[in-house]
Parts: sequence; structure tokens; C-alpha cells
Amino acid sequence: MTAEASARRERLRALLGADCVLTEPEDCAPFVVDHLGRCRGNALAVVQPRSVAQIVELLGFCDAERIGVVPHGGNTSYCGGAIPDESGAELVLSLRRLNRIRSVDADNYSLTAEAGCILSQVQAAAEAAGRFFPLSIGSQGSCQIGGNLSTNAGGVYCATG
Repeated sequence: MTAEASARRERLRALLGADCVLTEPEDCAPFVVDHLGRCRGNALAVVQPRSVAQIVELLGFCDAERIGVVPHGGNTSYCGGAIPDESGAELVLSLRRLNRIRSVDADNYSLTAEAGCILSQVQAAAEAAGRFFPLSIGSQGSCQIGGNLSTNAGGVYCATG
């Protein structure tokens, strides 16, 4: 590892807290390979922020330092889009700690969930409010709602054109 990479990792720890920054190869391993094992990369670090405010600070830092950011959700994609390249210069942004249902408004049929919520968690929150969340896919026990929305995942209740 270069001195520049080491310094960047230290600045990330200072920015987010040491517990939010993974750098050991065994800790980063699940974030640098897709679940099919076809795509492999290498990351400067894997960060797991606890709040949107931390993400804002992190992205400002990455912009200033010209560090590429790879968002990482439930790692259920078949295309490797959540895997960093092999350079070791990109940062993996794991959203797994942003996993709260913020509100459920049954009267208005709305639910506000953070991007790291597991789809089955969102479905259960809707059901508890007497409502139905219509997205249902095979990976609903591990995929994250942010990834579902960003990739326009359809599932079995989605009408086709």
C-alpha cells in the first residue's frame, strides 16, 4: 500500500470513526466480489456510515480527493455494478447501517425507508400497517431497498409492457 493510500485511510477514520472504516482484506472481502464470484476488485477501504450526514461529509472528502465511490447494497446484482475496479483506489460505500424505517403513513399509503433496509423489512413494515408493499423478488431477504430503487427492480408483481 502506498503512503497516499495509508494517509487517505487515516483521514477516513478521522472523518467517520474507526468502526465505520474497514481496511483489512478479510473484512473487505465480501464487498469486493459479487455473489456469483465472477467480478472481483480491490478497494481503498469499505466505509459503513451511520447517517446521511456522514455520507455528505464522506462524499465531500471523496470529491476533494478525487476518490471514486462505489455504492454497495445487498450484493445481489448479476452485473457486478457494486464491485470496485482492481486498482485499489476506489472506496466502497456500504449502506447496510442505514437500515431504519423512518415512517409509515397507512392513510396515505406511504413508507419512508433508508436505503440499507432489507426488502423483507420494508414488506413487514407495510404489512404491520395493514398495507402491501408490491415488490417481491427472490433476493428479498438480502437485497436492499436502495438497490431495488436505483436499478428499477421489478419482481413478480410488476406488469410488463
